[in-house]
Amino acid sequence: MPYALLQLSLDQTIDRNAMEEASVAAPSVARADCARLHRELFGIVAENLDHANATAFQKALRQHGFDTELIDQSLLPQLPPSQSAPRFRIDPDALVVTDLYGRDTRYGWSTFVFAAGGFLTRERARAERSDEWTIRPGPHGSVSRKVESVTTYPIRKEREFRLEFFFCGAPYRYQWILGERSTINCGGKLLRLRQQAELVDLMREVGFLPSDRLNLGIRKACRGEVFEYPSVRGFEEEVVWSFYRLTRLPE
Repeated sequence: MPYALLQLSLDQTIDRNAMEEASVAAPSVARADCARLHRELFGIVAENLDHANATAFQKALRQHGFDTELIDQSLLPQLPPSQSAPRFRIDPDALVVTDLYGRDTRYGWSTFVFAAGGFLTRERARAERSDEWTIRPGPHGSVSRKVESVTTYPIRKEREFRLEFFFCGAPYRYQWILGERSTINCGGKLLRLRQQAELVDLMREVGFLPSDRLNLGIRKACRGEVFEYPSVRGFEEEVVWSFYRLTRLPE
């Protein structure tokens, strides 16, 4: 049975060197992995640990002043598949989604669960073609030379903007992703990634929703700050952690 260690609050911080020192107590937590664990510290400290390693890591982190919650990893919610739409707008009483045929569907805020938004950096493989000389041995000791087209797939870091809404009924999750080569249509206005101020304003439009149901990216946008997640994993990790915390609230 795998276990996970969770932060008690997103305000908690720990020095990367301290995390690396704590990892010595848990052999399954590689010291080399601590750079990523520290960079993506958005609620979930570590996952897929057996009980012995989880408790040892938890104890070592506590000695560095960083308390965590140890849970059965199966208790962490799974994010539902996402849907998108050509256009949407944010009304005072609902998220309004417009399909390809111009038909509006309203999702009232009474069924709203969580909203997440923000800028992030993601790694993506992009095909690149180039011409290269190839040399091959031929008959009787000859050599043939010719130029061939070669396709490679280098991993590049790209900036993105995401906005997601979760509801307690189908389709459960709406997601809009804005990359360097795309646009999103909000209220009839096309937005591009370079329009950072307008995208921050877009996140501020949902600032009237309960703050404990907004992610860090939106809450900072409501304060006029621009926040960037280091990865898609960090962005989604915070949503999963937030969902888990919401399920623990007293009824």
